Amino acid sequence: MRLPRGDQAVIDSRKLTDYCLSLEHDDGQHKARLFQELLGLTQGNAELLIDALKKAAASGDAVKGRADRYGQRYVVDFEFAGPSGKAMLRSAWIVPRGERVPRLVTCYIL
Repeated sequence: MRLPRGDQAVIDSRKLTDYCLSLEHDDGQHKARLFQELLGLTQGNAELLIDALKKAAASGDAVKGRADRYGQRYVVDFEFAGPSGKAMLRSAWIVPRGERVPRLVTCYIL
């Protein structure tokens, strides 16, 4: 299945630059190290990841997850080729209750 309205998915770049790719974030720094070491991704080239997430949201295979009071959750796994390597990534999405467009929750290397 496809992510509902994946072509309209909302990606807040701060989720990536201030968390997933931030070596300074208490929780995100471990993800950031992996992104940098395995793929060559940093806060400075976050657009590469944003573009890949947009493509994955629009055309990747989505797996429907749990629904709760916040909304319906999905995951989309995809292969990503960064400046210095390739890896499978998992992107987590939510269609918030009362809304129709998915929003990025997080992403990480599998």
